[in-house]
Amino acid sequence: MPVKISSTPCTQCGYCCQHEVCPLGEELLDEKQIPCKALEYHNNKYWCGLALSPDQYSDTIASMTNWQIEVWKEVIKYLHGFGAGCDGEKVQSR
Repeated sequence: MPVKISSTPCTQCGYCCQHEVCPLGEELLDEKQIPCKALEYHNNKYWCGLALSPDQYSDTIASMTNWQIEVWKEVIKYLHGFGAGCDGEKVQSR
């Protein structure tokens, strides 16, 4: 999965996860149906549950130690390109 990078900051609109389940979601959640069931909505923003509360979505992750879960969250954020930008507007305009 390529990291989605643009000059526009992520707005946490949830567009990406509402229209596509990422490969990690497919593998860990054994799910291809959209919207992704790990898509969470808090404080008027969408979040990836695999990065926010991964132990709620996977027994394997739930069995990890606290520090391993924290490392997992950072890896997920990196792989998804969180903070690198948003291409939601570009995708929606196609």
